[in-house]
Amino acid sequence: MFIDPNGMEIISIAGGYKFTEEEAVSAFNVISGRTKNVYLSVAKETSDFNYPDKNNRIRNGQWATFAGKNMYEGLDALNTIGGVSDFSLDNLIIETHGARSKRTGESVLGLTWDSDVSTNAVDHIFNTEFRLANGQIEGATLLNNPNVAKKMEMFKALTNKLTDGGNLIFSSCSIGAGTAGLNFGKSMNTFIGGRLNILMAQQTVQPRYYADPNTGKTGPLLSRMFSEKFLWTQPNGNQYQNTSVSLSGVIGSPPVTLRKQ
Repeated sequence: MFIDPNGMEIISIAGGYKFTEEEAVSAFNVISGRTKNVYLSVAKETSDFNYPDKNNRIRNGQWATFAGKNMYEGLDALNTIGGVSDFSLDNLIIETHGARSKRTGESVLGLTWDSDVSTNAVDHIFNTEFRLANGQIEGATLLNNPNVAKKMEMFKALTNKLTDGGNLIFSSCSIGAGTAGLNFGKSMNTFIGGRLNILMAQQTVQPRYYADPNTGKTGPLLSRMFSEKFLWTQPNGNQYQNTSVSLSGVIGSPPVTLRKQ
């Protein structure tokens, strides 16, 4: 593990990954079992995400926070640190791009932050692809769709980090909105195996960050992260729209609280 003192970013290097100072702290907390909650930010400029001061670290004390340039990098980093074994996390938040396909109208999850869904399908997961993986599209299989298979393999490995009944929360714009969102939640739940609580934002998401006025460095302000409403798909398939999601980083308090309308 390489440590560099400029934030919480993951940097790909030959032979592995370099973890900056805060990234290494987060890695240690997960490895040692001090936290079972991970916030993964998929961002264009990962160096923008830094913890600015000691007080913010205390506010987010029960969360390990990572930033990577894409979802594959985030998964690789969790595997690289060696302590994030399968079925070990209680909560996983993924902050990434969300969209609605203009061509098909289905919800789409971005694997990178700024890729255009209309021109780069390989960097997105479509509801249709979950349905394909679930055997719901006649004549289509993962064997004859290797690009989809690669995405599904990564997504299954990432969600396998969560224990049964854990919370998988997407800070991704509008992927849970309307009928398209309901279908996306159902397809994802089937693909995961009905193990997790899946929370998908129904509106444009504006994550809240703490900013140091002197340095400009930022860190996620978990206590005020979400004012948006979410679609909640439960492991048994029940779905509830307009769910409130509250987070806390203070050790001893519930890290995630869900409230149905």
